[in-house]
Amino acid sequence: MSHHEQRVCRGAVVLRGKWPVLVVAVRGALCAVVPLAAPCLPHHRADVPLAGCSAVRGHIARCGAPVLVRAGGLTGILGTVSAECLRRVRPGLSL
Repeated sequence: MSHHEQRVCRGAVVLRGKWPVLVVAVRGALCAVVPLAAPCLPHHRADVPLAGCSAVRGHIARCGAPVLVRAGGLTGILGTVSAECLRRVRPGLSL
């Protein structure tokens, strides 16, 4: 029996533990992710509102501190964001 593993790609909204994150880069088995927060939290200059992105409507991408994680540790693909949403996120990243 083979082990089936879901492929995580840039722009995917996935769960890291029980928290949603946005995958902003993938390199082999490593992914750079930023947490997604509810819109009621205070805004930092690296926070990017994702109001027009259907998979995460109303959430904020916390781009100030992307985290490198193993792709195998990410579960439950919730959806994907468009290339336009990723273009808005890029300037906020501190990679």
